[in-house]
Amino acid sequence: MVSQGKQMNRDVIVLLLGTLKVCVFIGLAIGYANKDSKHRDYAIPVVGALAFAWVSWAVTYIAQIHPFVQPEITKNAP
Repeated sequence: MVSQGKQMNRDVIVLLLGTLKVCVFIGLAIGYANKDSKHRDYAIPVVGALAFAWVSWAVTYIAQIHPFVQPEITKNAP
């Protein structure tokens, strides 16, 4: 079994690595968009999509660690 402290450290590391990855992708998207005016039209949608993907991933990951609703356990389940 993994202790509670090690589990928390692993979760923080996973969230930080995911955040770093998204920051790199957003930086690359902004750099690509600033090459010329033709690519600039793609900057806002790409950055918005990456930000939405990160928020969705983070909420899903945290919800798996700490569920928003605890499951109800019944003794006489069919």
